[in-house]
Amino acid sequence: MRCRLVGRYGVLVAVEGIDGAGLTTHSRLLVEKLSSLGLSTIYAKEPTRGPIGLLLRRVLSGGLAGVDRQDIL
Repeated sequence: MRCRLVGRYGVLVAVEGIDGAGLTTHSRLLVEKLSSLGLSTIYAKEPTRGPIGLLLRRVLSGGLAGVDRQDIL
């Protein structure tokens, strides 16, 4: 996917798969390789297991009283 942002082109790479398949390892290796080629990279990880990810899961599943799902989205 390419997009034009502030006069520059970028590429978004999403690595997906099951837990334990080496996604983090391969993602970091990819970032390392691209950086070694002089490309600017940003590594981001979905916060599924941390406190934010757990909170988001609770809110989105309707398990947090007083929080409207539509407000979060």
